[in-house]
Amino acid sequence: MRGISTQPAFALGLFVALGFTLPGCGRSEEIRVYEVAKKAPAIDSTSLVADSTPRAPFAPFAGGGSTGQTETIEDGRLIGAIIPRGTAAWYFKTTGPDDAVLAQIEPLFRLVNSLTFSADGRPVWTLPDGWTEEPGSGMRAATLVAPAADDGDPLRFSVIRLPIFDDDLDAYLLENVNRWRGQVKRGPLSEIPAGGFGDEADEIRMFQLADGTDVLLVNTTGPVEVGGPMSGSRTPPFAGRTARPTSPAPPTRTATITYDSPDGWTEMPAGGFRKASFTVGEGDDLGEVSVIDLPAAANELLPNVNRWRGQVGLSETDADTLSAEAESIAVSGGEGVLVELYGDEKAILGIIAEIGPKAWFVKMTAPAALARAERDAFLAFARSLDFDP
Repeated sequence: MRGISTQPAFALGLFVALGFTLPGCGRSEEIRVYEVAKKAPAIDSTSLVADSTPRAPFAPFAGGGSTGQTETIEDGRLIGAIIPRGTAAWYFKTTGPDDAVLAQIEPLFRLVNSLTFSADGRPVWTLPDGWTEEPGSGMRAATLVAPAADDGDPLRFSVIRLPIFDDDLDAYLLENVNRWRGQVKRGPLSEIPAGGFGDEADEIRMFQLADGTDVLLVNTTGPVEVGGPMSGSRTPPFAGRTARPTSPAPPTRTATITYDSPDGWTEMPAGGFRKASFTVGEGDDLGEVSVIDLPAAANELLPNVNRWRGQVGLSETDADTLSAEAESIAVSGGEGVLVELYGDEKAILGIIAEIGPKAWFVKMTAPAALARAERDAFLAFARSLDFDP
């Protein structure tokens, strides 16, 4: 995926809130996941034509499938992860009512971040609290069941392995992202933007697992059909099968933050992969500020900074130069790294801080003149942040 990897084969770079390559992620892409804007860039055909014990690898696919009736939910959402591994990719996906699916973004991110792979390439995961697992059937290697919210039905995540036939991995990923977008009646992308994109309604993020495996996360809304053989069905797709028992898992906590909002900044709704979001300035002179968190393993500095540099038209730097130019900044009782990147027209002020089990990304993207004018406010905002991971 473009933007994440420093390797020729991969360049990836949405969670959570869910989304980018973190310093620790190891690829230049991670950052892109979380440099999200208040609004996703225009994307249409004209603009871009657990269980506390890790599960054992599942058995080979069995035959059979679901023949359940489909139902259309107008206010729906799709979330999923695509994880390329060698000659195949693993897909984790669900669809369903907007609010119910939105509530499972962070659990999905935790599950994906727990992934390891056995010698034969099969994934091993730790189920989020309250989730259960059902045996695979047909194309599904497994079905993971998230608990019902309020009076709703459980959500079912399909786990599917598909071969990668295309030598162009970027093209392969784009084709499958567009396939998912089509399932919620969204227009296709002509490319996956190098910096990622998105707001709570439509976003893509990229990051890396601790072993360097690239992950692309998708979170998007629109009408969805549920109940079919490939959907995150609200009706159990494999009648008669019972979920594998799981041992009680410790309760999980959602990271929370507090901060002082600078004068003149407009706070936007947080959600999806973002913990906080602001717009700065007015009219055409508009910038954005985002705060996102990822596992601490995604905290590799140089690839993320080089990704940011590319986004403002600067060439890549090296570790020695970065060390000389970066500054330290106190953030939430810890220490972060501040970089100020000014291109001819656009600038990024970015902070990466590892606090407890999380890597936090605080970022302003704005016209260069506006970034200079808002620099002091940005630094004051960063110093006011208090993370409760």
